[in-house]
Amino acid sequence: MKYLNKPHLEELRGKSLIFPWRSLFIKIILILLIFIFCISLFADRKYSEEYYDLANDVITSMKAGNTTLSVSTLKDMAKAFMEDEFIQTAYGINMMLGGELEEAKRIFTYLYEKNNKDKYACYCLGILAIKDRDAESAKLYFDKIKGQISDYKTIAEYIKLVENTNSDISLTEEESFNSIVFDGYALLRSGDFANAKKFLEIVSNVKGENSYIEKPGFLFSYDFNDTIFINGVKYGEELGLSVANRNKSNTVSGRITIRADISRLSNVRILLFYIDDNFKGMSNSYPSITLDTTLYPNGVHDIRIDALDFDNNIISTTNYSIDIFNKTTAPIYFDDNEMWNELWSFVQLKPSQAAVNYMLAVCNAKLDDKAGHRFSLEKCVACNPDYKDAKAVLTKNYLNKKGRKSVEKGPGKSKKVAITFDDGPTKNTTELLEILGAYNAKATFFLVGKMAEKSPDIVKSMEAQGHQVALHSQNHLNLTRLNYEDLQKEVLQGYCSVKSCGVTPSLYLRPPGGNANKNLATLADDYGINIIMWTKNTTHLQQSRPEEMAEYCFNSLKPGYIYLLHNNEPVTTKALPLILSYFKSMNYECVTLEELLNEK
Repeated sequence: MKYLNKPHLEELRGKSLIFPWRSLFIKIILILLIFIFCISLFADRKYSEEYYDLANDVITSMKAGNTTLSVSTLKDMAKAFMEDEFIQTAYGINMMLGGELEEAKRIFTYLYEKNNKDKYACYCLGILAIKDRDAESAKLYFDKIKGQISDYKTIAEYIKLVENTNSDISLTEEESFNSIVFDGYALLRSGDFANAKKFLEIVSNVKGENSYIEKPGFLFSYDFNDTIFINGVKYGEELGLSVANRNKSNTVSGRITIRADISRLSNVRILLFYIDDNFKGMSNSYPSITLDTTLYPNGVHDIRIDALDFDNNIISTTNYSIDIFNKTTAPIYFDDNEMWNELWSFVQLKPSQAAVNYMLAVCNAKLDDKAGHRFSLEKCVACNPDYKDAKAVLTKNYLNKKGRKSVEKGPGKSKKVAITFDDGPTKNTTELLEILGAYNAKATFFLVGKMAEKSPDIVKSMEAQGHQVALHSQNHLNLTRLNYEDLQKEVLQGYCSVKSCGVTPSLYLRPPGGNANKNLATLADDYGINIIMWTKNTTHLQQSRPEEMAEYCFNSLKPGYIYLLHNNEPVTTKALPLILSYFKSMNYECVTLEELLNEK
Protein backbone atom coordinates (compact mmCIF):
# COMPACT_ATOMS: atom_id res chain seq x y z
CA MET A 1 0.00 0.00 0.00
CA LYS A 2 1.33 3.44 -0.99
CA TYR A 3 1.28 6.11 1.75
CA LEU A 4 0.54 9.73 0.89
CA ASN A 5 3.31 12.19 1.71
CA LYS A 6 3.10 15.99 1.75
CA PRO A 7 3.69 16.56 -1.98
CA HIS A 8 0.97 14.08 -2.80
CA LEU A 9 -1.47 15.90 -0.48
CA GLU A 10 -0.73 19.23 -2.10
CA GLU A 11 -1.36 17.65 -5.47
CA LEU A 12 -4.68 16.24 -4.33
CA ARG A 13 -5.80 19.59 -2.88
CA GLY A 14 -5.15 21.24 -6.20
CA LYS A 15 -7.48 18.74 -7.85
CA SER A 16 -10.25 19.42 -5.22
CA LEU A 17 -10.38 15.80 -4.06
CA ILE A 18 -10.47 16.93 -0.39
CA PHE A 19 -13.43 19.04 0.90
CA PRO A 20 -12.54 22.76 1.24
CA TRP A 21 -12.91 22.89 5.11
CA ARG A 22 -11.62 26.42 5.29
CA SER A 23 -14.27 27.93 3.10
CA LEU A 24 -16.42 30.60 4.74
CA PHE A 25 -19.64 28.84 3.79
CA ILE A 26 -18.69 25.61 5.50
CA LYS A 27 -17.62 27.51 8.63
CA ILE A 28 -21.01 29.22 8.83
CA ILE A 29 -22.82 25.91 8.41
CA LEU A 30 -20.72 24.30 11.15
CA ILE A 31 -21.32 27.20 13.56
CA LEU A 32 -25.06 27.01 12.95
CA LEU A 33 -25.09 23.25 13.53
CA ILE A 34 -23.16 23.62 16.79
CA PHE A 35 -25.51 26.40 17.93
CA ILE A 36 -28.61 24.34 17.13
CA PHE A 37 -27.08 21.35 18.95
CA CYS A 38 -26.41 23.44 22.08
CA ILE A 39 -29.89 24.92 22.00
CA SER A 40 -31.37 21.43 21.71
CA LEU A 41 -29.34 20.28 24.72
CA PHE A 42 -30.60 23.25 26.77
CA ALA A 43 -34.16 22.68 25.58
CA ASP A 44 -33.97 18.99 26.50
CA ARG A 45 -32.74 19.95 29.96
CA LYS A 46 -35.67 22.36 30.50
CA TYR A 47 -38.03 19.74 29.11
CA SER A 48 -36.66 17.22 31.58
CA GLU A 49 -36.84 19.60 34.54
CA GLU A 50 -40.47 20.40 33.77
CA TYR A 51 -41.28 16.70 33.45
CA TYR A 52 -39.72 15.65 36.75
CA ASP A 53 -41.15 18.62 38.62
CA LEU A 54 -44.69 17.86 37.45
CA ALA A 55 -44.23 14.13 38.08
CA ASN A 56 -43.19 14.92 41.64
CA ASP A 57 -46.33 17.04 42.07
CA VAL A 58 -48.41 14.08 40.86
CA ILE A 59 -46.85 11.68 43.36
CA THR A 60 -47.13 14.20 46.22
CA SER A 61 -50.83 14.69 45.44
CA MET A 62 -51.44 10.95 45.30
CA LYS A 63 -49.81 10.47 48.72
CA ALA A 64 -52.10 13.17 50.13
CA GLY A 65 -55.13 11.44 48.60
CA ASN A 66 -55.79 14.36 46.22
CA THR A 67 -56.63 12.33 43.13
CA THR A 68 -58.35 15.32 41.54
CA LEU A 69 -55.20 17.44 41.81
CA SER A 70 -52.93 14.67 40.52
CA VAL A 71 -55.17 14.09 37.49
CA SER A 72 -55.24 17.83 36.79
CA THR A 73 -51.42 17.89 36.81
CA LEU A 74 -51.25 14.80 34.60
CA LYS A 75 -53.47 16.52 32.06
CA ASP A 76 -51.03 19.45 32.01
CA MET A 77 -48.15 17.01 31.46
CA ALA A 78 -50.04 15.21 28.70
CA LYS A 79 -50.22 18.40 26.60
CA ALA A 80 -46.50 17.98 25.93
CA PHE A 81 -46.02 14.26 26.60
CA MET A 82 -49.25 12.68 25.39
CA GLU A 83 -47.89 9.20 24.62
CA ASP A 84 -45.61 9.03 27.65
CA GLU A 85 -46.04 5.68 29.42
CA PHE A 86 -45.48 7.07 32.92
CA ILE A 87 -48.26 9.61 32.41
CA GLN A 88 -50.62 7.00 31.00
CA THR A 89 -49.89 4.61 33.89
CA ALA A 90 -50.22 7.29 36.58
CA TYR A 91 -53.45 8.49 34.96
CA GLY A 92 -54.89 4.96 35.03
CA ILE A 93 -53.97 4.49 38.70
CA ASN A 94 -55.61 7.79 39.59
CA MET A 95 -58.74 6.84 37.68
CA MET A 96 -58.93 3.72 39.86
CA LEU A 97 -58.33 5.72 43.07
CA GLY A 98 -61.03 8.18 42.00
CA GLY A 99 -63.58 5.46 41.30
CA GLU A 100 -63.51 5.69 37.48
CA LEU A 101 -62.90 1.95 36.96
CA GLU A 102 -64.10 1.69 33.36
CA GLU A 103 -61.78 4.52 32.29
CA ALA A 104 -58.90 2.84 34.15
CA LYS A 105 -59.63 -0.46 32.43
CA ARG A 106 -59.58 1.26 29.02
CA ILE A 107 -56.18 2.86 29.73
CA PHE A 108 -54.54 -0.32 31.04
CA THR A 109 -55.99 -2.41 28.20
CA TYR A 110 -54.33 0.04 25.79
CA LEU A 111 -50.98 -0.32 27.62
CA TYR A 112 -51.39 -4.10 27.75
CA GLU A 113 -51.99 -4.28 24.00
CA LYS A 114 -48.78 -2.31 23.44
CA ASN A 115 -46.83 -4.71 25.68
CA ASN A 116 -48.62 -7.68 27.24
CA LYS A 117 -45.85 -8.03 29.83
CA ASP A 118 -46.16 -4.48 31.09
CA LYS A 119 -46.00 -4.94 34.87
CA TYR A 120 -48.37 -2.10 35.75
CA ALA A 121 -50.93 -2.87 33.07
CA CYS A 122 -51.04 -6.56 33.97
CA TYR A 123 -51.18 -5.90 37.70
CA CYS A 124 -53.94 -3.28 37.49
CA LEU A 125 -56.00 -5.33 35.04
CA GLY A 126 -55.55 -8.28 37.40
CA ILE A 127 -56.85 -6.19 40.32
CA LEU A 128 -59.87 -5.10 38.28
CA ALA A 129 -60.52 -8.73 37.27
CA ILE A 130 -60.45 -9.85 40.93
CA LYS A 131 -62.85 -7.02 41.79
CA ASP A 132 -65.17 -8.30 39.04
CA ARG A 133 -64.78 -11.87 40.41
CA ASP A 134 -63.25 -12.90 37.07
CA ALA A 135 -60.68 -15.37 38.45
CA GLU A 136 -59.71 -16.73 35.01
CA SER A 137 -58.69 -13.31 33.64
CA ALA A 138 -56.97 -12.40 36.92
CA LYS A 139 -54.78 -15.53 36.66
CA LEU A 140 -53.89 -14.72 33.08
CA TYR A 141 -52.72 -11.18 33.92
CA PHE A 142 -50.76 -12.09 37.05
CA ASP A 143 -49.15 -15.13 35.41
CA LYS A 144 -47.72 -12.83 32.72
CA ILE A 145 -45.63 -11.04 35.37
CA LYS A 146 -45.17 -13.90 37.83
CA GLY A 147 -41.43 -13.34 38.16
CA GLN A 148 -41.77 -9.57 38.68
CA ILE A 149 -43.98 -9.53 41.79
CA SER A 150 -42.99 -10.62 45.27
CA ASP A 151 -46.49 -11.58 46.48
CA TYR A 152 -47.44 -13.89 43.63
CA LYS A 153 -48.21 -16.85 45.92
CA THR A 154 -50.48 -14.75 48.17
CA ILE A 155 -52.28 -13.27 45.16
CA ALA A 156 -52.73 -16.72 43.61
CA GLU A 157 -54.22 -18.07 46.85
CA TYR A 158 -56.51 -15.05 47.09
CA ILE A 159 -57.72 -15.58 43.50
CA LYS A 160 -58.47 -19.21 44.45
CA LEU A 161 -60.63 -17.93 47.32
CA VAL A 162 -62.44 -15.47 45.03
CA GLU A 163 -63.07 -18.32 42.61
CA ASN A 164 -64.50 -20.57 45.32
CA THR A 165 -64.88 -19.13 48.83
CA ASN A 166 -65.29 -22.63 50.30
CA SER A 167 -61.99 -23.94 48.93
CA ASP A 168 -59.16 -25.06 51.17
CA ILE A 169 -56.36 -22.55 51.58
CA SER A 170 -52.71 -23.06 52.48
CA LEU A 171 -49.98 -20.96 54.08
CA THR A 172 -48.16 -18.89 51.49
CA GLU A 173 -44.48 -19.51 52.36
CA GLU A 174 -43.76 -15.84 51.62
CA GLU A 175 -42.44 -13.14 53.94
CA SER A 176 -44.49 -9.97 53.65
CA PHE A 177 -47.38 -8.19 55.35
CA ASN A 178 -49.71 -9.64 52.74
CA SER A 179 -48.58 -13.20 53.44
CA ILE A 180 -48.71 -12.68 57.24
CA VAL A 181 -52.34 -11.55 56.99
CA PHE A 182 -53.19 -14.36 54.60
CA ASP A 183 -51.58 -16.92 56.89
CA GLY A 184 -53.52 -15.44 59.82
CA TYR A 185 -56.69 -15.79 57.77
CA ALA A 186 -55.83 -19.41 56.96
CA LEU A 187 -55.28 -20.17 60.66
CA LEU A 188 -58.56 -18.45 61.54
CA ARG A 189 -60.36 -20.57 58.94
CA SER A 190 -58.82 -23.69 60.47
CA GLY A 191 -60.05 -22.71 63.95
CA ASP A 192 -56.61 -21.94 65.42
CA PHE A 193 -57.70 -18.57 66.82
CA ALA A 194 -54.80 -18.06 69.25
CA ASN A 195 -52.14 -18.40 66.54
CA ALA A 196 -54.25 -16.49 64.02
CA LYS A 197 -54.37 -13.59 66.51
CA LYS A 198 -50.56 -13.65 66.88
CA PHE A 199 -50.10 -13.37 63.11
CA LEU A 200 -52.67 -10.61 62.68
CA GLU A 201 -51.34 -8.54 65.59
CA ILE A 202 -47.95 -8.37 63.86
CA VAL A 203 -49.55 -6.23 61.13
CA SER A 204 -51.93 -4.40 63.48
CA ASN A 205 -49.13 -3.27 65.82
CA VAL A 206 -46.53 -2.04 63.34
CA LYS A 207 -44.69 0.90 64.92
CA GLY A 208 -45.52 4.24 63.31
CA GLU A 209 -48.59 2.88 61.52
CA ASN A 210 -52.18 3.66 62.50
CA SER A 211 -54.08 0.39 62.29
CA TYR A 212 -57.39 2.31 62.19
CA ILE A 213 -56.65 4.42 59.09
CA GLU A 214 -56.61 2.88 55.60
CA LYS A 215 -53.84 4.06 53.29
CA PRO A 216 -54.64 5.19 49.74
CA GLY A 217 -54.27 2.32 47.28
CA PHE A 218 -55.56 -1.14 46.45
CA LEU A 219 -56.44 -3.46 49.33
CA PHE A 220 -57.18 -7.14 49.94
CA SER A 221 -60.65 -6.89 51.47
CA TYR A 222 -61.24 -10.49 52.63
CA ASP A 223 -64.87 -9.62 52.01
CA PHE A 224 -65.95 -11.74 49.09
CA ASN A 225 -68.98 -9.63 48.34
CA ASP A 226 -66.49 -6.86 47.50
CA THR A 227 -63.20 -8.63 46.83
CA ILE A 228 -60.86 -5.61 46.44
CA PHE A 229 -61.14 -2.25 48.17
CA ILE A 230 -59.89 0.77 46.23
CA ASN A 231 -59.20 3.43 48.82
CA GLY A 232 -59.19 6.90 47.33
CA VAL A 233 -61.26 10.09 47.34
CA LYS A 234 -64.04 9.79 44.78
CA TYR A 235 -64.22 12.60 42.27
CA GLY A 236 -66.70 15.29 43.19
CA GLU A 237 -66.50 14.71 46.94
CA GLU A 238 -65.09 17.25 49.37
CA LEU A 239 -62.82 16.19 52.21
CA GLY A 240 -61.38 18.96 54.41
CA LEU A 241 -59.06 21.21 52.40
CA SER A 242 -59.56 19.33 49.15
CA VAL A 243 -58.98 20.71 45.68
CA ALA A 244 -62.66 21.54 45.45
CA ASN A 245 -62.11 23.97 48.30
CA ARG A 246 -59.12 25.78 46.81
CA ASN A 247 -59.31 29.57 46.56
CA LYS A 248 -60.72 29.77 50.08
CA SER A 249 -59.45 32.59 52.25
CA ASN A 250 -56.69 30.49 53.85
CA THR A 251 -55.20 29.28 50.53
CA VAL A 252 -52.07 31.28 49.67
CA SER A 253 -49.22 31.30 47.15
CA GLY A 254 -46.11 33.32 46.31
CA ARG A 255 -45.05 36.04 48.76
CA ILE A 256 -47.63 36.80 51.43
CA THR A 257 -47.92 39.13 54.41
CA ILE A 258 -48.57 37.61 57.83
CA ARG A 259 -50.30 40.13 60.06
CA ALA A 260 -50.94 40.23 63.78
CA ASP A 261 -54.03 41.87 65.24
CA ILE A 262 -52.79 43.81 68.26
CA SER A 263 -55.55 46.40 68.27
CA ARG A 264 -56.71 45.26 71.72
CA LEU A 265 -53.21 45.23 73.19
CA SER A 266 -51.45 48.40 74.39
CA ASN A 267 -48.11 47.17 75.74
CA VAL A 268 -46.60 45.14 72.88
CA ARG A 269 -42.83 45.55 72.49
CA ILE A 270 -42.09 42.87 69.90
CA LEU A 271 -43.85 40.23 67.79
CA LEU A 272 -42.34 36.79 67.08
CA PHE A 273 -43.53 34.86 64.01
CA TYR A 274 -43.34 31.07 63.62
CA ILE A 275 -44.30 28.63 60.87
CA ASP A 276 -44.68 24.96 61.85
CA ASP A 277 -43.09 25.86 65.23
CA ASN A 278 -39.92 27.12 63.50
CA PHE A 279 -38.94 30.75 64.17
CA LYS A 280 -39.41 32.84 61.04
CA GLY A 281 -38.81 36.44 62.11
CA MET A 282 -39.66 39.29 64.43
CA SER A 283 -41.01 42.82 64.21
CA ASN A 284 -40.98 45.76 66.61
CA SER A 285 -42.25 48.41 64.22
CA TYR A 286 -45.00 46.89 62.06
CA PRO A 287 -47.35 44.06 63.13
CA SER A 288 -46.46 41.96 60.06
CA ILE A 289 -43.73 40.14 58.16
CA THR A 290 -43.42 38.85 54.58
CA LEU A 291 -43.28 35.09 53.94
CA ASP A 292 -42.10 33.45 50.70
CA THR A 293 -44.40 30.42 50.46
CA THR A 294 -42.41 28.91 47.57
CA LEU A 295 -39.79 27.87 50.15
CA TYR A 296 -42.32 25.48 51.74
CA PRO A 297 -44.04 22.39 50.33
CA ASN A 298 -47.64 22.65 49.21
CA GLY A 299 -50.08 21.78 51.99
CA VAL A 300 -51.39 23.01 55.34
CA HIS A 301 -48.91 24.80 57.64
CA ASP A 302 -49.36 26.19 61.15
CA ILE A 303 -48.71 29.88 61.88
CA ARG A 304 -48.05 31.17 65.40
CA ILE A 305 -47.56 34.80 66.45
CA ASP A 306 -46.35 35.59 69.98
CA ALA A 307 -46.71 39.14 71.32
CA LEU A 308 -44.19 40.08 74.05
CA ASP A 309 -44.38 42.99 76.45
CA PHE A 310 -41.48 45.17 77.68
CA ASP A 311 -40.55 42.52 80.27
CA ASN A 312 -40.38 39.85 77.53
CA ASN A 313 -43.52 38.11 78.80
CA ILE A 314 -45.84 36.53 76.23
CA ILE A 315 -49.11 38.44 76.55
CA SER A 316 -50.87 37.02 73.51
CA THR A 317 -50.52 34.10 71.11
CA THR A 318 -52.35 33.76 67.81
CA ASN A 319 -52.60 30.37 66.06
CA TYR A 320 -54.04 29.65 62.65
CA SER A 321 -53.32 27.59 59.53
CA ILE A 322 -52.57 28.49 55.93
CA ASP A 323 -52.94 26.19 52.92
CA ILE A 324 -49.94 26.80 50.64
CA PHE A 325 -50.57 26.01 47.00
CA ASN A 326 -47.96 27.13 44.46
CA LYS A 327 -48.31 25.82 40.92
CA THR A 328 -44.56 25.32 40.66
CA THR A 329 -42.46 24.31 43.64
CA ALA A 330 -38.75 23.79 44.01
CA PRO A 331 -38.08 20.78 41.74
CA ILE A 332 -37.17 17.47 43.28
CA TYR A 333 -35.42 15.39 40.66
CA PHE A 334 -36.31 11.73 40.32
CA ASP A 335 -34.68 9.29 37.97
CA ASP A 336 -37.07 6.96 36.21
CA ASN A 337 -36.66 4.13 38.71
CA GLU A 338 -37.60 6.36 41.64
CA MET A 339 -40.74 7.60 39.93
CA TRP A 340 -41.84 4.14 38.90
CA ASN A 341 -41.15 2.82 42.41
CA GLU A 342 -43.34 5.58 43.87
CA LEU A 343 -46.15 4.54 41.53
CA TRP A 344 -45.63 0.90 42.41
CA SER A 345 -46.25 1.68 46.09
CA PHE A 346 -49.81 2.68 45.12
CA VAL A 347 -50.37 -0.27 42.82
CA GLN A 348 -49.20 -3.12 45.05
CA LEU A 349 -52.03 -4.84 46.88
CA LYS A 350 -51.96 -4.30 50.63
CA PRO A 351 -53.94 -5.89 53.43
CA SER A 352 -56.96 -3.82 54.37
CA GLN A 353 -56.64 -2.64 57.97
CA ALA A 354 -60.41 -3.00 58.26
CA ALA A 355 -60.03 -6.67 57.31
CA VAL A 356 -57.15 -7.21 59.75
CA ASN A 357 -59.12 -5.65 62.61
CA TYR A 358 -62.26 -7.59 61.75
CA MET A 359 -60.35 -10.88 61.80
CA LEU A 360 -58.79 -9.86 65.13
CA ALA A 361 -62.30 -9.14 66.44
CA VAL A 362 -63.37 -12.66 65.45
CA CYS A 363 -60.32 -14.14 67.20
CA ASN A 364 -60.92 -12.06 70.33
CA ALA A 365 -64.57 -13.11 70.42
CA LYS A 366 -63.59 -16.77 70.18
CA LEU A 367 -60.95 -16.27 72.89
CA ASP A 368 -63.47 -14.41 75.12
CA ASP A 369 -61.39 -11.20 75.16
CA LYS A 370 -64.17 -8.61 75.37
CA ALA A 371 -61.89 -5.54 75.58
CA GLY A 372 -59.89 -6.74 72.57
CA HIS A 373 -63.11 -7.58 70.72
CA ARG A 374 -64.50 -4.09 71.23
CA PHE A 375 -61.31 -2.24 70.28
CA SER A 376 -60.80 -4.37 67.17
CA LEU A 377 -64.36 -3.59 66.06
CA GLU A 378 -63.86 0.12 66.78
CA LYS A 379 -60.70 0.18 64.66
CA CYS A 380 -62.40 -1.79 61.89
CA VAL A 381 -65.31 0.66 61.71
CA ALA A 382 -62.90 3.64 61.90
CA CYS A 383 -61.23 2.27 58.75
CA ASN A 384 -64.43 1.33 56.97
CA PRO A 385 -67.89 1.80 58.57
CA ASP A 386 -69.41 -0.49 55.92
CA TYR A 387 -67.07 -3.46 56.36
CA LYS A 388 -69.19 -6.59 56.68
CA ASP A 389 -71.30 -6.47 59.90
CA ALA A 390 -68.64 -4.74 62.07
CA LYS A 391 -70.73 -1.64 62.77
CA ALA A 392 -73.82 -3.67 63.64
CA VAL A 393 -71.89 -5.94 66.04
CA LEU A 394 -70.12 -2.97 67.66
CA THR A 395 -73.23 -0.89 68.24
CA LYS A 396 -75.37 -3.82 69.38
CA ASN A 397 -72.87 -5.10 71.94
CA TYR A 398 -71.16 -1.94 73.18
CA LEU A 399 -72.88 1.25 71.94
CA ASN A 400 -76.58 0.49 72.12
CA LYS A 401 -77.56 3.73 73.88
CA LYS A 402 -78.57 6.78 71.83
CA GLY A 403 -76.60 9.96 72.43
CA ARG A 404 -77.76 13.53 72.97
CA LYS A 405 -78.24 15.48 69.72
CA SER A 406 -77.02 18.87 70.97
CA VAL A 407 -76.24 20.10 74.49
CA GLU A 408 -75.59 23.74 75.42
CA LYS A 409 -75.97 23.64 79.23
CA GLY A 410 -76.59 21.34 82.17
CA PRO A 411 -79.75 20.95 84.29
CA GLY A 412 -78.60 23.70 86.68
CA LYS A 413 -80.02 22.05 89.81
CA SER A 414 -77.05 23.04 91.96
CA LYS A 415 -74.05 25.36 91.91
CA LYS A 416 -72.07 23.31 89.40
CA VAL A 417 -70.49 24.42 86.11
CA ALA A 418 -68.29 22.71 83.51
CA ILE A 419 -65.08 24.22 82.19
CA THR A 420 -64.09 22.65 78.85
CA PHE A 421 -60.90 22.97 76.80
CA ASP A 422 -60.75 22.48 73.02
CA ASP A 423 -57.91 21.74 70.58
CA GLY A 424 -55.50 19.90 72.87
CA PRO A 425 -53.30 18.53 74.01
CA THR A 426 -50.69 21.30 73.55
CA LYS A 427 -47.61 22.46 75.39
CA ASN A 428 -49.87 24.60 77.63
CA THR A 429 -52.00 21.67 78.77
CA THR A 430 -49.63 20.52 81.51
CA GLU A 431 -49.78 23.98 83.14
CA LEU A 432 -53.57 23.96 82.88
CA LEU A 433 -53.64 20.62 84.69
CA GLU A 434 -51.46 22.02 87.48
CA ILE A 435 -53.77 25.03 87.94
CA LEU A 436 -56.89 22.83 87.99
CA GLY A 437 -55.23 20.58 90.56
CA ALA A 438 -54.35 23.55 92.80
CA TYR A 439 -58.05 24.55 92.94
CA ASN A 440 -59.37 20.97 93.14
CA ALA A 441 -61.36 21.65 89.96
CA LYS A 442 -62.33 19.09 87.33
CA ALA A 443 -62.60 19.85 83.61
CA THR A 444 -63.39 18.20 80.29
CA PHE A 445 -60.77 18.14 77.52
CA PHE A 446 -61.96 17.78 73.90
CA LEU A 447 -58.90 16.30 72.17
CA VAL A 448 -57.81 16.32 68.51
CA GLY A 449 -56.80 12.74 67.70
CA LYS A 450 -53.62 13.46 65.73
CA MET A 451 -52.41 15.75 68.54
CA ALA A 452 -53.23 13.21 71.25
CA GLU A 453 -50.99 10.68 69.46
CA LYS A 454 -48.03 13.04 69.95
CA SER A 455 -48.59 13.50 73.70
CA PRO A 456 -49.89 10.23 75.20
CA ASP A 457 -48.42 11.04 78.65
CA ILE A 458 -50.46 14.24 78.90
CA VAL A 459 -53.61 12.34 77.92
CA LYS A 460 -52.92 9.78 80.65
CA SER A 461 -52.35 12.60 83.16
CA MET A 462 -55.80 14.04 82.38
CA GLU A 463 -57.50 10.79 83.25
CA ALA A 464 -55.26 10.12 86.28
CA GLN A 465 -56.22 13.50 87.75
CA GLY A 466 -59.95 12.85 87.40
CA HIS A 467 -60.67 14.96 84.32
CA GLN A 468 -62.94 13.86 81.48
CA VAL A 469 -61.28 13.06 78.14
CA ALA A 470 -63.57 13.64 75.15
CA LEU A 471 -63.49 13.98 71.34
CA HIS A 472 -62.78 16.86 68.95
CA SER A 473 -62.34 14.74 65.76
CA GLN A 474 -59.13 13.32 64.26
CA ASN A 475 -57.95 16.22 62.06
CA HIS A 476 -60.04 19.19 63.27
CA LEU A 477 -62.04 19.35 60.04
CA ASN A 478 -65.32 21.11 59.39
CA LEU A 479 -67.53 18.06 59.86
CA THR A 480 -70.42 19.50 57.84
CA ARG A 481 -68.30 19.20 54.67
CA LEU A 482 -68.04 15.41 55.00
CA ASN A 483 -70.44 12.79 53.74
CA TYR A 484 -71.70 10.40 56.39
CA GLU A 485 -69.12 7.68 55.67
CA ASP A 486 -66.21 10.11 56.04
CA LEU A 487 -67.81 11.75 59.09
CA GLN A 488 -67.87 8.38 60.84
CA LYS A 489 -64.21 7.78 59.95
CA GLU A 490 -63.13 11.24 61.14
CA VAL A 491 -64.81 10.89 64.53
CA LEU A 492 -63.98 7.22 65.14
CA GLN A 493 -60.36 7.67 64.10
CA GLY A 494 -60.11 10.48 66.66
CA TYR A 495 -61.60 8.10 69.24
CA CYS A 496 -59.06 5.37 68.36
CA SER A 497 -56.14 7.82 68.46
CA VAL A 498 -57.04 8.82 72.02
CA LYS A 499 -57.63 5.19 73.00
CA SER A 500 -54.22 4.20 71.58
CA CYS A 501 -52.74 6.54 74.24
CA GLY A 502 -54.05 4.18 76.90
CA VAL A 503 -57.18 6.18 77.77
CA THR A 504 -60.73 5.36 76.70
CA PRO A 505 -62.42 8.68 75.84
CA SER A 506 -66.03 9.27 76.77
CA LEU A 507 -68.49 9.45 73.90
CA TYR A 508 -68.79 13.23 74.07
CA LEU A 509 -67.99 15.09 70.85
CA ARG A 510 -67.58 18.81 70.31
CA PRO A 511 -67.55 19.44 66.54
CA PRO A 512 -64.72 21.82 65.53
CA GLY A 513 -66.04 25.34 65.21
CA GLY A 514 -69.43 24.15 66.46
CA ASN A 515 -70.26 23.16 62.86
CA ALA A 516 -73.15 20.70 63.00
CA ASN A 517 -75.79 19.26 60.66
CA LYS A 518 -78.20 16.33 60.33
CA ASN A 519 -75.34 13.86 59.89
CA LEU A 520 -74.14 14.63 63.41
CA ALA A 521 -77.60 13.88 64.76
CA THR A 522 -77.48 10.55 62.92
CA LEU A 523 -74.06 9.89 64.44
CA ALA A 524 -75.54 10.47 67.90
CA ASP A 525 -78.25 7.89 67.17
CA ASP A 526 -75.93 5.31 65.58
CA TYR A 527 -73.05 5.38 68.06
CA GLY A 528 -74.48 6.88 71.26
CA ILE A 529 -72.25 9.93 70.90
CA ASN A 530 -73.28 13.09 72.78
CA ILE A 531 -72.90 16.29 70.70
CA ILE A 532 -71.69 19.02 73.07
CA MET A 533 -71.79 22.74 72.34
CA TRP A 534 -71.43 25.44 75.04
CA THR A 535 -73.24 28.11 77.02
CA LYS A 536 -70.40 30.69 76.99
CA ASN A 537 -67.55 30.82 74.48
CA THR A 538 -64.33 32.79 75.21
CA THR A 539 -62.90 32.49 71.69
CA HIS A 540 -63.48 36.18 70.94
CA LEU A 541 -61.28 37.07 73.95
CA GLN A 542 -58.17 35.13 72.90
CA GLN A 543 -56.34 38.37 72.08
CA SER A 544 -57.49 40.14 75.23
CA ARG A 545 -56.02 40.56 78.71
CA PRO A 546 -56.54 37.72 81.24
CA GLU A 547 -58.66 40.07 83.38
CA GLU A 548 -61.10 40.61 80.48
CA MET A 549 -61.56 36.87 79.92
CA ALA A 550 -62.01 36.26 83.65
CA GLU A 551 -64.55 39.11 83.97
CA TYR A 552 -66.55 37.68 81.07
CA CYS A 553 -66.83 34.39 82.99
CA PHE A 554 -67.63 36.19 86.29
CA ASN A 555 -70.48 38.18 84.81
CA SER A 556 -72.14 35.17 83.17
CA LEU A 557 -71.89 32.69 86.04
CA LYS A 558 -75.04 30.55 86.47
CA PRO A 559 -75.70 26.95 87.55
CA GLY A 560 -75.31 24.37 84.75
CA TYR A 561 -73.30 26.63 82.43
CA ILE A 562 -70.71 25.12 80.07
CA TYR A 563 -67.66 27.33 79.40
CA LEU A 564 -65.52 26.88 76.28
CA LEU A 565 -61.81 27.73 76.57
CA HIS A 566 -58.78 26.70 74.50
CA ASN A 567 -55.64 24.75 75.41
CA ASN A 568 -53.21 26.72 73.31
CA GLU A 569 -53.79 30.34 74.39
CA PRO A 570 -51.46 31.95 77.00
CA VAL A 571 -54.28 34.32 77.97
CA THR A 572 -56.37 31.27 78.98
CA THR A 573 -53.58 29.93 81.17
CA LYS A 574 -53.28 33.31 82.94
CA ALA A 575 -57.04 33.82 83.24
CA LEU A 576 -57.80 30.35 84.59
CA PRO A 577 -56.61 30.97 88.20
CA LEU A 578 -58.72 34.15 88.32
CA ILE A 579 -61.78 32.27 87.05
CA LEU A 580 -61.39 29.33 89.42
CA SER A 581 -60.72 31.57 92.41
CA TYR A 582 -63.88 33.60 91.75
CA PHE A 583 -66.04 30.50 91.13
CA LYS A 584 -64.80 29.02 94.41
CA SER A 585 -65.54 32.26 96.29
CA MET A 586 -69.11 32.05 94.99
CA ASN A 587 -69.38 28.43 96.20
CA TYR A 588 -69.52 27.03 92.67
CA GLU A 589 -68.01 23.62 91.94
CA CYS A 590 -66.22 22.93 88.63
CA VAL A 591 -67.10 19.39 87.52
CA THR A 592 -66.80 17.22 84.42
CA LEU A 593 -69.52 17.29 81.77
CA GLU A 594 -70.42 13.73 82.71
CA GLU A 595 -71.22 14.83 86.26
CA LEU A 596 -72.91 18.08 85.20
CA LEU A 597 -75.23 16.56 82.60
CA ASN A 598 -76.19 13.54 84.71
CA GLU A 599 -77.08 15.63 87.77
CA LYS A 600 -80.32 14.49 89.36
